[in-house]
Amino acid sequence: MSKSSLSHFFSNVLSSGLGKVSTVVFGILCMLVYARWMSQEEYGGFVLLQVLISLGLSFGELGMDTVTTRFIAGTEDIRERRKIINTGIIFRALSMVLICILIFLFDDNLYQLMGGKVPQLLLLYLPAFLFVEGLLDYYAYILQGLLKFKSLAIINFTYGLTSLILTVILVIPLDMGAHGLVWARLVPNILCLIISIMAVQSGFRFEFDLEWFKRLFKFGLPLYGNKLLAFAYSRADTLVIGYFFGPAEIAIYEFARRIPESIEMLYTSFIEVFFPYITNLFSSKQFERISNMVNHANRLTAFLGGLAVILSFGLGDWFFRVFFSEQYLPSVPPFIALMVVLIFIALDSNMGYTLVAIGEQEKPLFINIIRFGIVLGSYFILIPMFQVVGAVIASLIGLAVVNPLNVFFLRRKQVEVSISAYVKPLFLLSLGLALYFVYESNIIIDLVFLVMFTVISFNSGILRREDLQLFQAEAGKLITRFNRRFSHE
Repeated sequence: MSKSSLSHFFSNVLSSGLGKVSTVVFGILCMLVYARWMSQEEYGGFVLLQVLISLGLSFGELGMDTVTTRFIAGTEDIRERRKIINTGIIFRALSMVLICILIFLFDDNLYQLMGGKVPQLLLLYLPAFLFVEGLLDYYAYILQGLLKFKSLAIINFTYGLTSLILTVILVIPLDMGAHGLVWARLVPNILCLIISIMAVQSGFRFEFDLEWFKRLFKFGLPLYGNKLLAFAYSRADTLVIGYFFGPAEIAIYEFARRIPESIEMLYTSFIEVFFPYITNLFSSKQFERISNMVNHANRLTAFLGGLAVILSFGLGDWFFRVFFSEQYLPSVPPFIALMVVLIFIALDSNMGYTLVAIGEQEKPLFINIIRFGIVLGSYFILIPMFQVVGAVIASLIGLAVVNPLNVFFLRRKQVEVSISAYVKPLFLLSLGLALYFVYESNIIIDLVFLVMFTVISFNSGILRREDLQLFQAEAGKLITRFNRRFSHE
């Protein structure tokens, strides 16, 4: 891939990422409020409500989200894009209305299913969340397809800032507890939906194109099954933990996964650009460039993930003690393990989205059926034995087992994935982590390990000179952009 292409690619990643960074920062500040002004039981109940929201959104999208991005990015015809957008919006709205009606009809059954751990009054907000967030999610995928990453950054920043302000006001002085968190999430979503509609600028019409719907639905159906499975093994652990141990243990697990999930959110900034970019390359059958792109992504994912794991070992206990208070120190061990899992999640995303981009949308579903069986079975064995750490171990086992399948299916489609590109940094990381069984972790040991990992990675070709040059160039552009804006003001 040429330097100019890489520069353009990472400029888009940076635009998308800046908004995600603000969301992560604001989200962590909100967690400070949860940790110090809410009980574990009350916050755990709100987490279960969020799980129900995610479940409803997953059922209601019917595979239309990701496929919309792919088809919008794959055509330059404005009229065809408009048909895709309007057809998708109408379908998404109708599907969320249907989900909301079902929730209203079976509200009591849902409350009983959750074992009374979610206050029934909170469940009344569920239909509003589903309708607003369902449309907001769909507009985000439209903006990705249109490559409007600056608009996505503005939306993410707006949501994070508004949510933080409302959380502080509603939870601390007004003491509204979980009900305050409901409004601190719902109001920013409504505001961001309005901004999203304005950003698309397609001029919505009541235009439902049946032929386009059939194409979208047929292509997206395997993705729908894949998304349901993704939800199942990403949130089933919370439900199993709640079943065996209750809301307080859910709160412990939620704080453990907050930082890894925040980093995963940042990584979606890369995927938001990576997916339509690979789609465009596939449209012109540039398989060599696709292979290079995937291998670069996997290599840097494993290296940067290794750095993050090392930092979590060194700073995890201190971070939780200072920011989240001592009551959440039990979250540190699962937090460190989740940082390792995060590397495999990112690798799975790189190769899974590549499969979808090259028209192999049914393969991630097949892979995740296998992963789902392994992970779900492991949950019921390992969670009762090791509590929240058991959930993390189960996720790691499932991801590691299916990783070679991604490689196999990509190679069958002329995408030559290099396993050594990401196994080398993972092997180096595993050797380093073994030192923690010999030496007690402290700041000096962690810094030495961090430097050694970076130096050895550079000397062995894991980290390359062109990576540093590209980072320096993009950082220089960013600084110049800020300086110009500051000078103008």
